[in-house]
Amino acid sequence: MKKYYIPGMFSIILLPIMCIWYFNYKGFLKEYRCYALSSVMMDNACNIVERYSFYNDSVVYKQYKLSNDLIKNKELLLDAKEELSTIFSLNNYEKGVEFIFDPTLKYATYIEVLNLTNHEKGKRMITLDKILYVNDKYYEENKIPPVVNNIDLSEEKVFIKESNLSILINLIGNYKYLLFGSFMLLLLFFTFRNRY
Repeated sequence: MKKYYIPGMFSIILLPIMCIWYFNYKGFLKEYRCYALSSVMMDNACNIVERYSFYNDSVVYKQYKLSNDLIKNKELLLDAKEELSTIFSLNNYEKGVEFIFDPTLKYATYIEVLNLTNHEKGKRMITLDKILYVNDKYYEENKIPPVVNNIDLSEEKVFIKESNLSILINLIGNYKYLLFGSFMLLLLFFTFRNRY
């Protein structure tokens, strides 16, 4: 008569589930995103100075001072969201929002501010301790990309640091299914084999 090893049967079901849970808990499967910040050298420097002087001198900013208090920050960000929706719905160029950061500000709040300031026609100006955000008066003009002559951009290399898990998965390639399948077969074999 065959005797089934009950702990082995539990492990064959629970072990893969627990592995997936552990990877998620430790953040191995987490997808990281980033904001790309870039600057472009333009020929007409006087035009740029004029535009930035408009943002600095002609716009009235409503200030939101963010600290390390997450509950207070959430209330301020909700208020800022309403203010921004009003600015963009009325197509107002005279008002803007200024987020001032305390040195003890939590990183999660900073990311929330970046997400909040993600309107298509929005202009974001970032410094070390604050972000200015306005409805971009020059959006239509800035939409036209600058012409770059005599530069081959195909040779430029961008280095992105990959996680160890993604490097391992790329090295294993299509063999990962074979490894997982053989692991499951071994578990099945040792679960249902006769014990003497």
